[in-house]
Amino acid sequence: MQVLQVQLEIRPDPAEVGRARKWARSRLAGSGIAADEPLAETLILLVSELVTNA
Repeated sequence: MQVLQVQLEIRPDPAEVGRARKWARSRLAGSGIAADEPLAETLILLVSELVTNA
């Protein structure tokens, strides 16, 4: 099993949600996971929800 651990610092600003989604897409692409794969879509949604609720 492959483990991917990365970190992004965000500010308390609603604009950070979009930046976090773009960042997540680029990290996944760098790991060979295409943005249209179901796994990527789920992970990007999870990142978006976490940043929104944070």
